[in-house]
Amino acid sequence: MTPATGGMNPPSTPAAAAMGNPPSSPAAAREALLRARWIAETVPMGPVYVNLDAEMQEAALAEPVAPLDAARFAPVAASAPTAESVAQAAALLKNAKSPVMLIGRASRSLEGWNARVRLAEAIGARVITDLKRVSKPGRRIYWRKDRSQRVPMLGVAILSTSQGVLTSRSAQERGIGGEVICYVW
Repeated sequence: MTPATGGMNPPSTPAAAAMGNPPSSPAAAREALLRARWIAETVPMGPVYVNLDAEMQEAALAEPVAPLDAARFAPVAASAPTAESVAQAAALLKNAKSPVMLIGRASRSLEGWNARVRLAEAIGARVITDLKRVSKPGRRIYWRKDRSQRVPMLGVAILSTSQGVLTSRSAQERGIGGEVICYVW
């Protein structure tokens, strides 16, 4: 089963592949739509494409479609971690010497963001909200040693230098430049 085809089986012929393997009957179309809804409503949630055959859509039904248990296609409810695993994670975080959290904007709710901030403050963690890759194989970006440069959004650049991997601040203090691997903020 593949999400790209609305949960239907993969195409078996080149013609079916070219058409996106549309459901071949009204019952299969209904099932494909239910599976598409399930995929769209399951984390990480996103768009789903279902290709329905136009001729099948316009044709009269030869017989009524049998009832279907739609609950079979409902998204699985998000499960919560066990109390034991939460306690174990809390103990690990509490005993960490220099915790760092990459929290970003995983959930879009203000309550979720505030909960992550409270956790970071409670354990004294440094927080990274985003990473951005800068140099790429086809496009190298360099940090010049002879002039001060700023990192977007008050972050720090991670550089590959002749003295190893350094932050932009450390490289500037040492008077060296290097290739910008990424920005962290």
